[in-house]
Amino acid sequence: MTDSNENTPPTGGFVLPAKYYEFVKWFVLIFLPGLSSFYYGLSLIWEGVPAAGQVVGTLALLATFLGLILGVSNRNFKAQGADGYLNAAIDGDNVVFSRIALPNITAEELTRKKSVTIQVNPTFGASQ
Repeated sequence: MTDSNENTPPTGGFVLPAKYYEFVKWFVLIFLPGLSSFYYGLSLIWEGVPAAGQVVGTLALLATFLGLILGVSNRNFKAQGADGYLNAAIDGDNVVFSRIALPNITAEELTRKKSVTIQVNPTFGASQ
């Protein structure tokens, strides 16, 4: 079976699938600013490069719009909550894990997932 939770968005609002989210994130944070800088730099070196301001402005608008999509997707993903939790007692420099539970996912769903989201519930000064 090729169905994978990484390839299908979770329910409960607009959430990009993980592989698309990572691509759009790279595109917005790395590629668009790099392309914009490259084009603007060329326009300073070569006199015949057309409409540098318009091209750079358009790329900035595109990056802003795609960043909005990423922000909405990320917020909705975080709002859905975790698959489970990890209780951790922190006592000085020591961390003791007392319980790991996945109450929000079935065993069948777990077999199709490549990753799970765990919320950490720390308690301080309690040794177990």
